Amino acid sequence: MTRPVSPAPGEPAPARAALIARVFQDPPAGTCEAPTIEENLALAAARGRRRGLRPALHGSLRAHFRAPLARLGLGLEQRLSDRMGLLSGGQRQAVSLLMATLAPMRILEHQRLAAAVFIDGEQMRAARQQRWP
Repeated sequence: MTRPVSPAPGEPAPARAALIARVFQDPPAGTCEAPTIEENLALAAARGRRRGLRPALHGSLRAHFRAPLARLGLGLEQRLSDRMGLLSGGQRQAVSLLMATLAPMRILEHQRLAAAVFIDGEQMRAARQQRWP
């Protein structure tokens, strides 16, 4: 169980919002189906930071995405260039959970505790402990 996080006095709402990650029960609500898996992951990794007009995806990020995807045990590390819309609901939900853990956060909000996520607690802890650039 995690400790409740209280915002620092005077901290603006956008700064507090950047520290909250969310996983939706409905996988399409938490991912974009037209972009590829790696494009979705790149956008999630940049959550809470300024993105500007430069490309979100570059070579070093691609290498960082393979290991956590492999730990999920779904074979998605071989499908980084596939469109997100081609994945099954369970695969999309697993990627959505991974996306929520890419950027630093204090609170992980899950829309429903009994969601059908196909990874166990050990895999989730491993995904959360992964450090991202």
